[in-house]
Amino acid sequence: MYQLNKRRGQWEEVGVRHIDNYYTITSLAWKLDGSKLILGSLCGSVDGFDLSLKKVKYKGKFEFNYVSPS
Repeated sequence: MYQLNKRRGQWEEVGVRHIDNYYTITSLAWKLDGSKLILGSLCGSVDGFDLSLKKVKYKGKFEFNYVSPS
C-alpha cells in the first residue's frame, strides 16, 4: 500500500498485504472514489476490500465514506 507524502511530493510505501496462496492477480478493479478494491486471482477467487477510513450515516438516509483525511 502506498500513501502520498505531500511534503516531498512522492508516493511512499506504508504497508504490505500478504495473502496466503494468492499466486497471481489476473484482474483488478476499484470504485472511482477509491473506497473499494476488487481482486481476481489465477485460481478463480474474487476478493473485495473496503478501503474507507470512516463511514457515517446522515439522517438514516445517506452514507458518507471518508477515504482520505481531507
